[in-house]
Amino acid sequence: MKFKKLKLNSFKSFVEPVDFEIKEGLTGVVGPNGCGKSNIVEAIKWVMGESSAKQMRGDDMDDVIFGGSSNRPQRDISEVTIVLDNTEMKSLTQFNEYDELEVKRRIERGKGSSWTINSNSVRAKDVNLLFADNSTGARTSGIVSQGQIANLINAKPETRRSLLEEAANITGLHHRRHEAELRLSAAENNLERLDDVIITMDEQKKSLSKQARQATRYRSVGDRLRKAEAILLLKKVTDKEKNLTELNELFSKTNHLYIELSKKLAVGEKQRLNASEHLPKLRKKEAEEIAILQTLRINFSSVENTLNQISDRHNKASVSLDNIKENINREKDLDAEAIRILEKLNKESDVLKADLEEYERKNNLENENLYKIRKKSEEAENEQREIISLINNHKFQDENLNNEKTKLAQQVTKFNEEILVFNSIDNLSKIQELKNNLLKADNFIKVINKNLIQLEGKYKKSSEDFEKSKIFFEKSSSDYKDIDTELNALKRIVQLDETENTSKLSQKIKVKEGFENSVSHVLGESLEAGLIESSKPYWVKIKNQNSITYPDKTKPLIDFIDNPSFAKNSLMSVGIVDTEEQAKKLQSNLLPGQALTTEGGGLWRWDGFIIPPGSSSPTSEILKQTNRMRTLENEKVNSYKKLQNDEKNFNNCFENFKKIQSEINNENSNLDERKENKLKFEFELNELTSKESSKKEKSDLIQREVSNIESRINEIDKILHKKDEISNLNIKLESTNTICSDLKAKLSNIITDQAKLEQNKIFCVNRISDIKKEKSDWEKRTKDSISQIRELQIKEDELKKEIKSLLLQPSKLKNDKNILLTKIDDQEIYCKKISDEVIDAESKSNEFNTFCRNIEIELRLANENKVKAESDKNVVENDLIIINKKIENEFNCLPQNLPEKVGFKDDEILIDYEELETRQRRLIRERDEMGPVNLRAEIEMKELEDQISNILKESDDLQNAIEKLRTSIKTLNREGKERILVSFQKVQEQFQKIFKQLFGGGESRLEFTDPNDPLNSGLEIKAKPPGKQLQTLSLLSGGEKALTAISLLFAVFLSNPSPLCILDEVDAPLDDTNVARFCDLLDEIKSSTNTRFMIITHHRLTMARMDRLYGVTMSEKGVSQLVSVNLEKAVALRETT
Repeated sequence: MKFKKLKLNSFKSFVEPVDFEIKEGLTGVVGPNGCGKSNIVEAIKWVMGESSAKQMRGDDMDDVIFGGSSNRPQRDISEVTIVLDNTEMKSLTQFNEYDELEVKRRIERGKGSSWTINSNSVRAKDVNLLFADNSTGARTSGIVSQGQIANLINAKPETRRSLLEEAANITGLHHRRHEAELRLSAAENNLERLDDVIITMDEQKKSLSKQARQATRYRSVGDRLRKAEAILLLKKVTDKEKNLTELNELFSKTNHLYIELSKKLAVGEKQRLNASEHLPKLRKKEAEEIAILQTLRINFSSVENTLNQISDRHNKASVSLDNIKENINREKDLDAEAIRILEKLNKESDVLKADLEEYERKNNLENENLYKIRKKSEEAENEQREIISLINNHKFQDENLNNEKTKLAQQVTKFNEEILVFNSIDNLSKIQELKNNLLKADNFIKVINKNLIQLEGKYKKSSEDFEKSKIFFEKSSSDYKDIDTELNALKRIVQLDETENTSKLSQKIKVKEGFENSVSHVLGESLEAGLIESSKPYWVKIKNQNSITYPDKTKPLIDFIDNPSFAKNSLMSVGIVDTEEQAKKLQSNLLPGQALTTEGGGLWRWDGFIIPPGSSSPTSEILKQTNRMRTLENEKVNSYKKLQNDEKNFNNCFENFKKIQSEINNENSNLDERKENKLKFEFELNELTSKESSKKEKSDLIQREVSNIESRINEIDKILHKKDEISNLNIKLESTNTICSDLKAKLSNIITDQAKLEQNKIFCVNRISDIKKEKSDWEKRTKDSISQIRELQIKEDELKKEIKSLLLQPSKLKNDKNILLTKIDDQEIYCKKISDEVIDAESKSNEFNTFCRNIEIELRLANENKVKAESDKNVVENDLIIINKKIENEFNCLPQNLPEKVGFKDDEILIDYEELETRQRRLIRERDEMGPVNLRAEIEMKELEDQISNILKESDDLQNAIEKLRTSIKTLNREGKERILVSFQKVQEQFQKIFKQLFGGGESRLEFTDPNDPLNSGLEIKAKPPGKQLQTLSLLSGGEKALTAISLLFAVFLSNPSPLCILDEVDAPLDDTNVARFCDLLDEIKSSTNTRFMIITHHRLTMARMDRLYGVTMSEKGVSQLVSVNLEKAVALRETT
């Protein structure tokens, strides 16, 4: 399978459709950083089935869809298609009919991915298997992404094992083993669940057995309860019918009484109406006269109120007049008082102004004294602060010197201790011991190297023997398979039947090679005839021999046939001639029954019938195939014997090879350990030697330091002895403190006096202001008082006029009052007469009302009795209907047929209600005490037994399936182990070869961390660049690590080459020399394999070695474009010009 083309549409930054041709040789992809080169690699991985968004450098798989730019909106669909050449028919079986495959992956935002192959929908698993079976895929060693070299360098040995698995092409095997393990786990889980289900069903079976017994008892109680209910219902029907007859009689009596009382009530109502007709007129007249009387009384009250009001107004006007006179006198007194107070306030204001001037003069004098004393106080405080600062500086300096002295003394002690320690250390004995260990290590290394040289020779010979035996074994196995395949194919074509009874003549007859056409032309279709009697053509044996012999001058055809069988008589008269012309000459001389043929075929019979030699005959092919089958069966037996011998030899060589390889690995491990010990001894020896040489220098340096420290301590002691300055400063500070205290006391007294003066001053100002306000108020009050006196005098004149008018009104109102009193007395006498007439009429009406109410009470009582009787009758009738319906529903018969239907005697209904109900309750209680009863328990138990039987069969099937799956997993593990060991050897050889090519020498090797379990073992890398020792990958330099990792990746790739190899900036860490070697290696691989390379690079040397270049640009921000250049054609064009 070959990769031809890659198509991208809206994938990441490639928003426009892009076709990327993948041709033979080296295809380079170049462009600036961030232009989208790696997106092409990710597109190939994505279409091959990559399912991790992290591998696509995204958080979600939808991130592979073009997300939009400043000028373009985002897309909702992305597609990547890869076109494959399938002329070798190595794809999935269902697609081998196509010479070209288009694998397309499409993703729609928010809906996930889908795959198609040639427009046929497939699963992601099918796509993974398609590429895995062709040694490629999204995560194979053929695709080396950015950072993969560093990942390989930093990977753990267990992670590196995946390279060997890929080289062994057991990825598909891992998938199949994983699926088998999943199916095994599922089958075991299903078996456990079935066991649980069987246990549960056994418990259910026990429970159902108990429920079946319960159901039988339940039915018995139900039958007895049914009989008791039937008797009780029939007794209720009988009693209800008797009760209904009595209620009908009671209802007719109450109805007759109700009718009689209704007639009496009608007569009483008529009399009451006649008495009530005259009463409303009398009541109306009474109300009218009472209204007239009320009007008169109201008028009388109005006159009395008016007289009272006039009297009240006269009294109030007299009181108001007296009050006004008093107010006028009071206002005059207030006016005189205001004049006196204003004179007093003017005198007080003049005194306060004089005091305020005196306070201002004293305050100015105090401010001058305050300024002088404050200035002296500030000078004294400044001097005080300077003295305190000097004292503190001296104290701080003394404290620092004491601390320095203490530290220096500690350093002297420490240095003395170090001198003692140096003198106590004895390095010379240790140095001699290390030299002896180094000598021993050198001797061990020499012995191990000698053993390794011998083992290398054995290893080389065993490796050659192993390869030879492997070639012989593979050839024998291939030959045996080819023979077996051809033999089986011929058997299917010939449809060979081993049974004697159904065989054909063509299967029994044995014709010498080369004479198949001759025999087929002679016998024709009779070769396909059977050898037993049937409805189709068949042969039988004839005892009489044919007397006709073969023609003269010919050779008998029967001599070239073994076991002629049934056709012996037909073949005895046939002769063989050399040529067709000879046969034609002899045909006229043939006797009846004779015939001629040649070695190449053809038939000339005595009767003139001729079959030309070149005529086709299907039976001849059958004879040839039959002969070939016999030959192949013999070859198969010989080939199988040879295969067994070669397999035995191969196994022996392999065991010998592994044994020697294991010994070499052990010796190498021992050698590495000895070398590490030697390096360790050398390092310790150098360290001790350097320590011994620097010991004396350190001791002298410490002595000098101690001397310098002691001199510094003496200087500090001299400085500390000068204490007179501090005592003088303290005396001066005390004097300054006394002066400051005196000044502060004076300052405090002046401030106090100033505060008192300020308070007096404020009091004077405030009081003068208050006097001004009071004078203003009293002046205003005087003016208001004069105005108030004028208003009061006006009111006094008005009240005098009003009193004079009120004295003239009462005489007229007294006459009106006497007239109204006379009219009221006359109207009261007339109203009393009308009221007596109304009382007589109401008395008669009440008598008739009492009579009617009594009749109504009796009528209501009779109606209640009637309704009650009717209600009881309806209740009994409804009860009868309900009981009859219940009997019909439960027993499906009439009440009178119950004894016969249920099966009880008529006299049983004579039992008391209480006894019948007690019996029913007892049966109901007995039934209820049973609890829930499953009446289908017997049916369910039978169904459950059938289910248990089916589940037991399923359990047996699952156990058989589990055994098969375990056998299959063991087979896959064995096959995987064999493949990975063979692959390990191939990768080892390629790794050593490529390592030497890239490094220009040196050696390298791969090792299993656990040789006993290669399937789960890690892979350790050891390398020895030219001029260095053999060491693990982690101890190499950065460039050496990169070259070693590239060597391993190409070794894995070459052990199982894939049709496509992608290298994403693999040459980035390499210098120009190594890049040239890297390109030489690519050219070599290109010429030796059918692999097509796609290389992303920034290196000019790599670009120059490409067959063609694709450039990725991003002229529009966020949108990648592709341009291509064929370098081979460009070079050819340049040479022609």
